[in-house]
Amino acid sequence: MGGKCSNVAILCKNAVIQWAEVVGVDQFFPKQYGHVRHLIHKGREVCLPSHEFGGLREYYLIHVVEQGRGEFHCHGKRWTLYPGDAFVIFPQIGHLYRADEEHPWTYFWLAFSGDVDEAFAHLGLRPGQPIVRGLDVDALKSLHESFGSGECRNHPGQSMRDIGVANLFVGMIGMGLAPVPPKDTAETSMPERHAHSMMDFILTHYGSPITPGDVIDGVGLERSYASRIFKNFSGLSLGEQIRRVRIERARELLARGCSVKEAAYGCGFVDYHHFLKTFKRATGLTPSLFRKKGERGFDEGGGV
Repeated sequence: MGGKCSNVAILCKNAVIQWAEVVGVDQFFPKQYGHVRHLIHKGREVCLPSHEFGGLREYYLIHVVEQGRGEFHCHGKRWTLYPGDAFVIFPQIGHLYRADEEHPWTYFWLAFSGDVDEAFAHLGLRPGQPIVRGLDVDALKSLHESFGSGECRNHPGQSMRDIGVANLFVGMIGMGLAPVPPKDTAETSMPERHAHSMMDFILTHYGSPITPGDVIDGVGLERSYASRIFKNFSGLSLGEQIRRVRIERARELLARGCSVKEAAYGCGFVDYHHFLKTFKRATGLTPSLFRKKGERGFDEGGGV
């Protein structure tokens, strides 16, 4: 198969040996705790200032920060992340992540599914503690770039090999685990906490036909106050933020091969034709055209 496969094989072999020597595979990631079973997509993005993404996922998603900085919000908490840090998004857990305005981050990610809940629990990794610090970015990036690469792409064993590399990728991230407390809530003002609560409500309920009034009532705030602080916090009105989250979720569903109607109803739109107009206004493409452009397979996963 040539040099590319040989180089990747050497990299993986050396990483496995180092991993086993340091922690012992059976003790670190015991077989009974499960493993990665399916790769969904991967990618890398150089983010624009204040670029943000969020919502709910049906799979695990790990981001490793390569350069710059940004914030991750989950469970009403927030963390600031720097090069060498990673954050894990758990299935069906509302979240938001945003690039810094002055020094926006560059990150690479891996999305996957599998029976890894017990493994993550064994490592102390959970929705309320999703952050890892001090990772070897170069080693992880080399593994990340090896998925489906070069001359190996069409080899019959490529899928099996990629699953193995994915488990190694997740295991190497687990090696950096140590408790990372969220930003001290004493440093966060009451209006900002209220704004976070409204964002959490949107991320949890966007799949239902919620309105700005529903969000405000859901967190128990006075309407004019809630609308004002949310706009100050996010730069968007509540209605604009709901639409933004829904469109981002629709883009993700379409890129994964869902039908246009499945995407529309799956992200909270009750009027199909309104969804078509809103999606095109937001993206410049019709949902059908976006879906065709997004059918690129695992190796090229869309920006998230």
